[in-house]
Amino acid sequence: MASALGSAKYTKIDIQKKKSKKYGRGSRKIVKTRVDLKGKVTNFSYYESLYSPIVTASLIYEEAGDSTKSSLPISGNEDLFFIIESKYGKLNFSKDDTALKVNVVPEAGKQSNREAVYLGLISQYEVKDKKRQVSKKYYNTPISSSVEKILKEYFQVPKSRMHIEETKNMYDFIGKGKNPIEIITKLARKSVPVKGDPGYFFFETQEGFNFKSINYLVAQRPKATYSYSGGFQANSDNDRNDYKIMIEPKFIKDQDVMNAVTSGTYVSRNIFFNPQNAKYIEKIYKINEEGNVEKTLGTDLEVDDELDGYVRTNMHVLDVGSLKTGVSDAVNNSPLEWQAKSTMRYNILHTQMLDIQVPCNLNLMAGDVVKVEIENLQTEKCNEPVNKHQSGKYLILHLCHSFKANESVTSMTLVRDTYGLHTGKK
Repeated sequence: MASALGSAKYTKIDIQKKKSKKYGRGSRKIVKTRVDLKGKVTNFSYYESLYSPIVTASLIYEEAGDSTKSSLPISGNEDLFFIIESKYGKLNFSKDDTALKVNVVPEAGKQSNREAVYLGLISQYEVKDKKRQVSKKYYNTPISSSVEKILKEYFQVPKSRMHIEETKNMYDFIGKGKNPIEIITKLARKSVPVKGDPGYFFFETQEGFNFKSINYLVAQRPKATYSYSGGFQANSDNDRNDYKIMIEPKFIKDQDVMNAVTSGTYVSRNIFFNPQNAKYIEKIYKINEEGNVEKTLGTDLEVDDELDGYVRTNMHVLDVGSLKTGVSDAVNNSPLEWQAKSTMRYNILHTQMLDIQVPCNLNLMAGDVVKVEIENLQTEKCNEPVNKHQSGKYLILHLCHSFKANESVTSMTLVRDTYGLHTGKK
């Protein structure tokens, strides 16, 4: 493939419908019917996000003559198997445990002899999640082990598609009939890695399910470096454009001091009530002291002395011995260890938010780190070609791979916690 921006290769796009047919003496058999849509797809978009425990996608296909939508028919919950290849990487959802499900099926347009159909696609695990409720008790085990057990027991996720970072803290809980994804998403905020700051993300990518700490994510090496210097080469069909930012980067957020102060990002007062002895524990967390950030994407975190006072007070009730057998005064996953710190870490991570669009790179996924180099203003270029304040490492928050007839692009929303081209010394 000459250029990452050029058209991608649809190696496989099959839609499969399963029907239960009744045979003699009451027996039933599942009949599978597959239709190849490969040569009919005009638009395909694939999405991942640190905020989303499932991947999603959408496609538009057009056909003349017989309507697949009517003859199959496509009515929802069909399986879509696909392999899409570009110059850099491959999206491979061709197996039974990776196929996406058809969620919505409106017609995008219709003429006398031609039909365009839009298919909204979701992860098959979203469908499974709605049909499963967790009622078991999980105890005396690290949170990461509970996450692995839930994914295996309720979703039958193979070990090769589970990427779970070990946690050092344990948490006893009962499912209470909640869905698996809801439980794991809530566990993420209560989790503390073996080393580093508390706070995890639970998200799905093309490689499977991920349960990773913020500390781990920001410490990664950049997977690619993209530069913005005012535009593409005149001939877009060449390698020099593969790692260029296509249009001017858009900063959708660049620090919000008042929001950070009121949300308790820098300093927060936390009061913990122990119901066993009716005593209160007061703890003030400061980001520059015991709340200090272990790893950052930019330079070391610095907070102005004028922002050193708290304006937010959080109240917490300790879970003391509620799930232990007999009488116990043990605190279940004490929030003193993670409550304030994880809130601070999530908030700081979103200090800067940046939208960029680049030639398609299917090796990139949500949760990866990329390096961005943004040119200085024209008057400053003679001293320093790269803006050291805005440039540097960013974490991929949201990602979309989009394929059209003659163009393939990757769009990303990037975040980072601190400014600077070079990372801190910690």
